[in-house]
Amino acid sequence: MKVPLVALFVISVIVLSGLIDLPRAITLDQLPVLDLESVSLMGLLTIAYALSAPMLWLARPVLVKSAISALWPLMAFVGWIFYSFVFHTPTGVGLQNVLVISTFVGLVLLASYESYRNRNFGRLVRTTIVWAAWLAGSLYVIQLFLGGLGSRTFLSARGFALLALLGLACHLGAWRHGRRRELWWAVALTLLIGASLSRMALGIALMFFPLSQLSLGSLRSWIKVGLITALIVSSALLAVTYVEPLHERFFEGDLALEVAGVAINVSGRGVLWQVVLESYLQSPITGLGAGSAGEAITQNLIGREPQPHNDYLRVLHDYGLLGLGLLVLGLLKLLAATGGSWMRANRRGDPEASLHLAALLAVAGFCVAMITTNIITYVFFMAPLGVLVGSSLGRTSSRAPRSHAAGLPEAPASVQPSRTARAASFSKPSWGASRRGDGEA
Repeated sequence: MKVPLVALFVISVIVLSGLIDLPRAITLDQLPVLDLESVSLMGLLTIAYALSAPMLWLARPVLVKSAISALWPLMAFVGWIFYSFVFHTPTGVGLQNVLVISTFVGLVLLASYESYRNRNFGRLVRTTIVWAAWLAGSLYVIQLFLGGLGSRTFLSARGFALLALLGLACHLGAWRHGRRRELWWAVALTLLIGASLSRMALGIALMFFPLSQLSLGSLRSWIKVGLITALIVSSALLAVTYVEPLHERFFEGDLALEVAGVAINVSGRGVLWQVVLESYLQSPITGLGAGSAGEAITQNLIGREPQPHNDYLRVLHDYGLLGLGLLVLGLLKLLAATGGSWMRANRRGDPEASLHLAALLAVAGFCVAMITTNIITYVFFMAPLGVLVGSSLGRTSSRAPRSHAAGLPEAPASVQPSRTARAASFSKPSWGASRRGDGEA
């Protein structure tokens, strides 16, 4: 069975994401064949992803209309980022962040066409993301035995928790659409997320459960969601009250935030946000350039990590109101596209509804996580997220593409091919070219 190069590339990207930030511990000066002191293996992978995704797409430059319709604000955002280089020289960290964002957009484009032409691609993506999440989970279990809850012996606890959200979204999408055993895998993964002591990731994980069961027009669904929500809130309150490390994470330390009379630990984020906001006012419309938010923190807060822990604020500072507007519009378009695809597939009883629901949950979780994390800089999250979203956008069209003599699928109304499109040996739709409904991951 001949597997397309795109599928091999995507599988490799997702599986490597299961290592979380372990590749960052390997610097290239440790490799005898290279003489690079400041570049880690993580940085090299980021560069490789950012370059490979558009190159593979250019081998078959076909645009899926549903993907372009949802993605154009983020494509414009990437364009604005590169245009900002004319006015501001990016820092090294800023440039790496740009590559991560470019990787996300490139993988959405690449995966959307591969998913469009191959009905089984979405199932492959969901399955691989689940395996990557459990690879990360296995590594984190080892770390738990070595260092305890929330420890970082060799793996980022927060990084694991955020990647696990993608696996959780896939499990819950399958649970919603008939795979009952997926609920127990989802519960197990949520417990591991809780053990990471990442409050934001745990909150998002708990939010996924009722959202995955919601149907706006069904009273039975609302009742079910209400019961699930009550159970989750009760369990969360018990955990926060009686699990000491979790209680400390919420109610001890920098108690700068007060909610309903209860002081919450914000872990010093308030000071970071104030510094970045004051610096942002120097150039509110166009921003101060890639990586400038980190520089502002370094210059004003000695010894602090150059990360604002709020990606909306990072984008506002680095690329101004224009950049933030394009980003927010792009996220809203992705939510609308994946949500609309899920609702249509759900009404039809289409097995691909689980793919669309997983993508919708993942994008929603990403939007929330950006409020207090640096998730937009994590290539091990952004790369698989891009593949999952692209796979959903590519399956918006309900009919499978047909093959023609050159080996490439014909481009019907929902696809706009470039004139430079040409057949490639690895692009023949022989792999998994089944017209049957997609099974559950």
